[in-house]
Amino acid sequence: MGGRRARGILKAIAEGYEVPTEPFIRDVVERMRQDWRSSRDGRYRDNPKSAALFEHEYAVDVKPEAWQALRQHVEGCVRTFLRLPLLAEIRRTPLAHWLVEYSSKAFEFEGTAVWVAPDFGFWNDADRLVLVDWKTGASAPESTSFQLGCYALYAHEVLKRPPDQVNLLEVNLRDGAVTAVHWDDARLEVIKERVRFSIRAMKAYLADAEANVAVMENFERTEELRLCRWCNFRAVCRPDLNSQS
Repeated sequence: MGGRRARGILKAIAEGYEVPTEPFIRDVVERMRQDWRSSRDGRYRDNPKSAALFEHEYAVDVKPEAWQALRQHVEGCVRTFLRLPLLAEIRRTPLAHWLVEYSSKAFEFEGTAVWVAPDFGFWNDADRLVLVDWKTGASAPESTSFQLGCYALYAHEVLKRPPDQVNLLEVNLRDGAVTAVHWDDARLEVIKERVRFSIRAMKAYLADAEANVAVMENFERTEELRLCRWCNFRAVCRPDLNSQS
């Protein structure tokens, strides 16, 4: 499910369409099947923008029961999404108060471009900015807190909204739980320092930081080869393991 399906529903609502639950779910499942067949047939090699599944690229054997469980998971997330009180609030909000980004946006932070993409945003009745992150898996509080903190930084730097005027919401579509993460100026400073550290750490690996040039040999590789099994970069990092698949 995630942001892609949620965006599809919100786009339909914005265009004035009703979104009946069962027909929409049938359409989602059919699209999943089409993407699966396209990936299985390797069409992404000629059309990089088409669906490309890790399991097909690396010839990972996945039991039919696993695909069925994924389909059921997506169906459940869609049903939960359409029942959310938050969605009802969004429906009542004038479109002029929606903040919709369909791609990542960059802003300058102390000379470095930082890319961020809140899943959805809107100004509520109290004129507070609400930024939403849709989740479909288990919550990871530390990473989620940092991610939403980056949203607070985006709101501060781009939309000129101080953190105490922003509602940051993690919405888990497995169970419908909505978790508000509160920010203030002090916590925003912590996020800024973490972003600074991240930028310094990444630039330290570059052979030429000014030109943004990296050299493969500068990046250490894990010795825990079991981690490589599900790594997206296995083909370029561990081609020997890739050939053994």
